[in-house]
This record gives sequence, C-alpha cells and structure tokens, in this order.
Amino acid sequence: MICASPRVLHKIALLLALFFVFPLAAKAQQQLTIVKAVYAGGNVQHDVTSVVAGQIQNGRLKIHVNNHAFGGDVNPGTKKTLTVDYRTADGEFTVTANEGKDLEIPSPTATRVTQTAQPAPQAPQQPQLTIVKADYFAGDAHSDLTSLLTANIQDGARIQMHVSNRALGVDPNFGPQIVKTLTVDYKTPDGEFTLTAREGDTLKIPNPKATRVTQTAQPAQPAPQAPRQPPVTASNQTPPSSNAQQPLTIVKAVYASGDVQRDVTSLITGMIRGGQIITDVNNDKLGGDPNPGKSKILTVDYRTAAGEFTLTATEGQTLVIPNPKATPVSQRAQSAAPTP
Repeated sequence: MICASPRVLHKIALLLALFFVFPLAAKAQQQLTIVKAVYAGGNVQHDVTSVVAGQIQNGRLKIHVNNHAFGGDVNPGTKKTLTVDYRTADGEFTVTANEGKDLEIPSPTATRVTQTAQPAPQAPQQPQLTIVKADYFAGDAHSDLTSLLTANIQDGARIQMHVSNRALGVDPNFGPQIVKTLTVDYKTPDGEFTLTAREGDTLKIPNPKATRVTQTAQPAQPAPQAPRQPPVTASNQTPPSSNAQQPLTIVKAVYASGDVQRDVTSLITGMIRGGQIITDVNNDKLGGDPNPGKSKILTVDYRTAAGEFTLTATEGQTLVIPNPKATPVSQRAQSAAPTP
C-alpha cells in the first residue's frame, strides 16, 4: 500500500477541482441568461438588463429591488417593479418582484414563456421614433442633446422625461432666474415633427401638440427623362448657384415689446426646415417673455434667391417664411427715405 504525503494529496485535490469542479461551475453559470430586465414605476421604464446580468453568480441570481440598486428613482412617488425575462436549459421564463423585495433566479414562482431554450430568430425591428435634433438652450447659449434623447427612447417608439438641468445633465446658461427651453425635432412613420418644452415640464414624444414639419414620405415617382443636352464646354458652362444650396438665410430676428428687445436670430435660424419656417409666435417658442404683461412683435429680416425681405408677426400669430406678404427690403428703404 502506498501512502501519500499531505502535500501530494493537496495537489491531487487541486487537480481534480481544476478538471471537474470548475468546468461544472462555469457550465452552470452559462445556463442562466438575462434576456431583458426592466425597472418601472407607472408609465416610466428603465432598461436595467446589464445591471441584472452583472449580478449572476454560479448560474444563480439574488438581488434586492430598490432605487439604489438600479441607479435612482425612475418615477418619484410611484411604486416600482422589477420584471426579468431569463433563459435556462429548461426554457425561457419571466419573474417579477416589487420594490423592497428580493428577486431570486431560478424562481419557482416564475412564469414559463417557452418550453425550449432556443428562441425563434426574429427579424430586427425598424425604429418607430428617430430623434433628428434636440437643442436645450437659453438665449444664445445652446447644448446639443440629440444623442441623450436618442438613448432615452423606450421600446423604439416613445420618450417621457422631465426637462431639467439635472435630468439632462447640463445647464446651457447658468443662473436660477434663466428659464431654459428644449426643442426636439423627431421623425415617426407619420412624418416629421418639432416639439418645444420649457424647463420644469415633462417631455412626451409622440405628442399631439407637436408641430408637423413634413407629411409621411410618399414613394418616389420616376422622373421624366430629360431631353438630351449639348455637351458642356467652356463657353456654355454656368457656375452653380449658391442660392440653390442656401435658399433661406435669416439676416436678423428681433422679438420686442415697447423698448425691450431680444435678438432671436440664432433661434429662428434653427427653425429652418426644407428652406422654410412655420412656427407659432409665442414666449415658449422664442425663449421667454421679454416684457411680461405686454404684447410682443417678432420682426424677421430674411434673404432668399428672390431677394431680401422683412416680415412682422404679432404674438399669437403663425410665422410663415417665405411669405408673399413680406416687404422687400429695397421697397422698405424707399418708403423710409425723406421726401425731397
């Protein structure tokens, strides 16, 4: 009979663990996959799949459901719930736990979704909501939040979030008395829209109050074949027109009431869509009330391929540019000239 020393026996035990125990543990851990995890309060949902997946240990999961575990309170004053869809070798399941409770996986109370662990392949879904541009501003100070709002799209189709410096992670113009405005241009299958929300409001997209920019795109019709043109030579070549690339330019825009004026040139320029502007004239659209209690007037000087014009709209009206009622600048200059 051969007697081995304790050191030799310890090495044999380590080898056995290396070749048998550790592979079995790794296999057990791979048998649990978090498909999706959502932490929700009311109609506000946050995807916490990566957070929950990071808590898997040896093929099992136990996590205490609270705001701290998932990065904050998704909707203050509401009861929160964690819903987890997961997959094991036995199939696919879903389990739910309320705020303040422990969620364990595998769980005997889970609801079976599929019998097998192999889900049917699904075609990638086309996004129903696209953020074209998001601008958070106060006066002439702007912050581009397009990527932030895109990251907050829920289920590819909607956004609901509080408009504040804290929620948006930036203050474009420091000062407690300066009210900021968030303007969002977005696209859905119904068309392209623009929506404005002031600091302290709740932004909801899609929104029936949004202003339509374009109708739903129609299938392109084949263009008629153009007649054959003579070859371009140095004698008949025409330089490209810069007006074709920039059909509308805002020269100056002033929102005024009495002697109080506010330059909104950059704001109006940001409203150009497809060579035109259609917007309501009000304090929300133009970044605040320059003179509370008084009626306001918006005056816009603009340039197109047809010339330079000036247009005036009072508070409550709709500004449309280009506009056949606009006054040519040359005509305005003639009327202002003194009579000899």
